[in-house]
Amino acid sequence: MAITDWATLKAAVQLYCARSDTTFGNAVGDFVSQAEDRIYNGVGEKGDPLYSEPLRPDAMVTRSTISMTSGEGTIPSSSLGVRTLSRLSDMVGLDPLSPDAFERRLAVPDTGNPRWYVVEGTNIRTAPSGYTGDFRILYYAKPTGISSSNTTNAVLTAHPNIYLFGTLFHAFTFLQNCDAANGHLQHFRSLVSGANRTQKANRRAGKTQSRARVRIGS
Repeated sequence: MAITDWATLKAAVQLYCARSDTTFGNAVGDFVSQAEDRIYNGVGEKGDPLYSEPLRPDAMVTRSTISMTSGEGTIPSSSLGVRTLSRLSDMVGLDPLSPDAFERRLAVPDTGNPRWYVVEGTNIRTAPSGYTGDFRILYYAKPTGISSSNTTNAVLTAHPNIYLFGTLFHAFTFLQNCDAANGHLQHFRSLVSGANRTQKANRRAGKTQSRARVRIGS
C-alpha cells in the first residue's frame, strides 16, 4: 500500500495491526501525534532502550529572513535547529558557538560585523554585539502534523515509511504487543538514521576545500 496522505497512513496502520474497529481507528490520530514527537524531537540518549535520534532531512530545510536589533533577534517558531546564519552580503556566514564560548567572545572588546552566533531558546544573539539589520537563516522547520484536516506534509511525502513505522511502534505499544512494537522501533530507527546520513552526505557534496572567511560590505 502506497502511503501518500493521512487516509492511506491510517489504513496501513490498521492493516498492519489487523484492527478495523472504530475505537482503534479513532486512536490512530494519537499514535501519529506520538510518532511525530519522536520523529522531530528524538527520544532519550544513545544506550537508552527507547532511544531514537531526531530526523533532520533536506525535506525539512526552510529559508527565511530575521531582523536583528542590537545583535539580538527571534528565530522562527517552527525551527528545530539552525543550519546556517548569514548577513545578506556575507558569502560565508556566521559560526555557531556554545553559550559559554559565546560569552567569552562577548567579554573580548571587538567591533565590526558579526562573526559568531548562539541560540538561546527562541532567541538568537550575535557577536560582536550591536549589529542591527536583516539576516538570512536556513533552518530545520517542524512541519504541521498530519491529520484528517492536514492530510500531508513534505516529510510524509519524502519519507512515508518513517511515519508508518513510527506510528506502528506506538500502535503496538497501545496493543501491549511488546515484541511487535520493538521490531517496528528498530525499523524506524534504521530509517531515520539512513535519512540523516543521506542529508549529511548531500551537505558534504561539493565541499572540496575549506574557505577563508570573506566579508563583503560594511
